[in-house]
Amino acid sequence: MPGYFRFSLDLLKAEILELKKLELRSVLLFVKVPDNLKDNEGKEALNPQGLMQRAVRAIKEIDPEMMVMTDVALDPYSSYGHDGIVSGQEIVNDPTVDVLAKNVSLTRTSWS
Repeated sequence: MPGYFRFSLDLLKAEILELKKLELRSVLLFVKVPDNLKDNEGKEALNPQGLMQRAVRAIKEIDPEMMVMTDVALDPYSSYGHDGIVSGQEIVNDPTVDVLAKNVSLTRTSWS
């Protein structure tokens, strides 16, 4: 997508320092999960040492005032590529909501 960039954590840190110099105050993060970490339940989304959680912590270490918005959908973590957990031919709502709620909570506490 135009205007979007993929950074490793070390390059993300340099980018955040540059954004801070420019007095930009917010970032929106989307994670790229390796295929070997994907499954139907999106378990990697709940990994405290996952890429999204480490990225949030890295940003907050550099600039605690930076507003960090994250994508908490399951599609980057899903072996099916869906935003929800698949059972048979359906995306099941309640188990998906449970994982998403845990993901939001974990991501918020990654830096507090």
